[in-house]
Parts: sequence; C-alpha cells; structure tokens
Amino acid sequence: MKPLLPLLLLLAGFSAYSQDYKWAVGLRLGGNPGFTMKKSLESNRYFEGILSPDEHGFLAVTLLEQHKALLAEPGLSWYYGAGGHAGFWNNTKNNNYFKYGDNRYAIGLDGILGIEYSFLNLPFDIGLDWKPAFNLIENTGFYIGNGALSIRFKLM
Repeated sequence: MKPLLPLLLLLAGFSAYSQDYKWAVGLRLGGNPGFTMKKSLESNRYFEGILSPDEHGFLAVTLLEQHKALLAEPGLSWYYGAGGHAGFWNNTKNNNYFKYGDNRYAIGLDGILGIEYSFLNLPFDIGLDWKPAFNLIENTGFYIGNGALSIRFKLM
C-alpha cells in the first residue's frame, strides 16, 4: 500500500491543472480533416466540435473531453473524451466506401485520446489525437479511428 501513496499524490496534483483559454478555433489535419472548435467548461472539461467537409458531403462530431496535466509542464496536457457524430454524403463516383451514385449517412459514437500543448505566451495551441468511432446507423461497425493534428487560435 505504501508504494501507491506517492503515485496517488502525483495523480491528484495532475488533476488540478487548467488550460489558459476559453475558446479556440482552428484546423484539423489528418484523418477527417476540417475545422475544430474548443470551448472551456468547468473542472478542466472542454467541449470540442469538429466539422469535416469534403466534395461529397460532411461529417460533424461533438465531444466532451477531460484534460489532465502531463509531466508537470505548464501548457502540456493529455485528454480523453467521448461524443457522437453525424454525416451525410452524396457520392457521384465510386470510392472505397460507397457504390456509384449512393446517398449515405452515418450516425454514431466517438471516443478521443490526445495530447495538447497550449503555448503560454502565444495565442495558439496544438494537439495530436486518436479518434475511434462506431457507426450505429448506416455502414454500422467499429472504425479503429484516425489520427489528426489540430492547430487552434485561442480567442480568449
């Protein structure tokens, strides 16, 4: 039991960490590229919205995330969360997912695990994440996810 005490104290210290912005908007590059918006809530919780348009439709994702400090480095955190997605595609050509001319939609659940650095003296943050998903409606199944790099401008 004694070896667990230092670990518990260390984790308790990490949970007291807070990021330095209320709103941030930017670009998501990688799997499902598009736009990302984050809003700070209470207790190191964040709401993130992702909109991934392409030439045939769009995917919208909403996530509730919990941030924790990482390595006691100011501005550095790791986070995890869950949410959902909805999307619609009107394909006019054959691709890996749909036949020629198919109209498709997807509704499902998402998870996210990532790391974020919020620059203390600059109005930017940068994040790297992994986002698996499970489609509940249309093309049902588990998608191991995609990784992405997000670069956001802190508004306040």
